[in-house]
Amino acid sequence: MTVRAWLAGDEFDLQDLATYFAAGHVVVAKEGDEYYLGATALDERTDEPIQQVAARLLTQVNGVGRVMDFGFRPVQLTGRYNDGDAVIVVVDAHFGARGRLTASAVVVGDEQATPTSPPPGPMYLESATRVGEIAEVLALMGQPVRFGWVEMYKVFEIIEERVPKAVRQSRLGNHYR
Repeated sequence: MTVRAWLAGDEFDLQDLATYFAAGHVVVAKEGDEYYLGATALDERTDEPIQQVAARLLTQVNGVGRVMDFGFRPVQLTGRYNDGDAVIVVVDAHFGARGRLTASAVVVGDEQATPTSPPPGPMYLESATRVGEIAEVLALMGQPVRFGWVEMYKVFEIIEERVPKAVRQSRLGNHYR
């Protein structure tokens, strides 16, 4: 992927996206102190402006971020894109502070490599291309506004109205009626 759409946002959220989209046809990666969005759709765009393609992809990526972590805050495009030539656009800046504490465990054993799971982000985006309801939910969850009760209820309505009851019950057991 040669085209890069540079991202701005909370460092923790950018780190999470880089984990969720470490591989696949959409990638979020860190270069130096900055993060960028790369995608085959950015490289292969035809008439659609790069900003529109990047914004559409980032909405889905942010939706996956919220699916994976409800405390996730959507990241933004900086307005800088490059594939050799940089374009710089001035944008509004917002400041805030946030803390995070994580724990990791390392198992030492019989020298066998621990298998790694593929990053989850591409699975969600692939599902969204096949199932319209998933794409709609990711679009709602990926908006750069606070995800509150109104938005949650819209997601609930999509699931309630369009996902067959048998599927909902088979996935959620008797807890959902």
